[in-house]
Amino acid sequence: MRLASTKTAAALCGGLLLAMSVPASAAVDAKLLDMLKANGSISQAQYVELQAELAKDQKAQQIAQQAQQETNEQIAVAAKKTNELSAFDQKLAWAAKTQFKGDVRVRQETVKIDGEPNNGGRDKDRQRIRARLGAYSEINPQVDTGIRIATGGGDDARSTNQDMDNYFDKKQIWLDLGYIDYHPDAIKNLHVIGGKMLQPWVSMGDVIWDSDINPEGLAVTYKYPLGSSAELFGSLGNYNLKDNVDGEGVQFRHDLRLTAGQLGSRFAITDNLKLTVGGSVYAYQNDEDSRCTGTSTPCALAVNGNSANNEFRLYEGFSQIDIGGLP
Repeated sequence: MRLASTKTAAALCGGLLLAMSVPASAAVDAKLLDMLKANGSISQAQYVELQAELAKDQKAQQIAQQAQQETNEQIAVAAKKTNELSAFDQKLAWAAKTQFKGDVRVRQETVKIDGEPNNGGRDKDRQRIRARLGAYSEINPQVDTGIRIATGGGDDARSTNQDMDNYFDKKQIWLDLGYIDYHPDAIKNLHVIGGKMLQPWVSMGDVIWDSDINPEGLAVTYKYPLGSSAELFGSLGNYNLKDNVDGEGVQFRHDLRLTAGQLGSRFAITDNLKLTVGGSVYAYQNDEDSRCTGTSTPCALAVNGNSANNEFRLYEGFSQIDIGGLP
């Protein structure tokens, strides 16, 4: 009987340890202790010791539950903050992808025309200022946009300079750029640009186009690599100069327009020697209707010594050599 009681006690103690090793309610554990004490499986001293251990385990379990609850609350708060921050970041994502660029220039300018001693004020000795500010942003990985404002004494397309004159009066601000540039991922190096843009063609100096002129319309540019040391580039665009120049209607065929096309190549002959060659054509539509017919009629193209009977189609061939690595 003693042996059996010992085995029974061992089994019950094993059951108690197993019960305590898995999650269980405090009431079940206390009831089990009372049963072991009642049937004599454990002594009073063992009962007190196990009861103390049970209380200790219960306290540890409560602390663990409280810590877990606090951890869950912290995770929930962190997740909420993360979600709020993510939504905030999404709202301001455009700001992170926007660049602001600007410049200010002040200069002294002297204009003296030889052979015209009394030229009605065409000779000038003046101080001029130019200020420009632009914002350029990525709308998404395939679309960019740019806006730039600039000073200017008038709406002259060729200059953003203003005279420092007229008793400290305020200077005018004009829209100098405003465009959208679409460059699809499916066709690398292809750009479709609409609006008032920087010149999309390659310009060699100011021979044909003043660098301050920003055309308006729709243009397509493309670059195609020819191996590691050469590339082919080209552009095509149609630009509006004057709506309904002939007074016959509002359709495109009545507008003064410019169609420009260019094709060229760049070659890296050596690391310090590069060659660019190409050709361009600038063709006007309805330019015969922009002739000056009298002193009071504004002229679109017949200015700066051009004949009133001019019809313009400009062909350009260009080349440039860039030499680097020099002292």
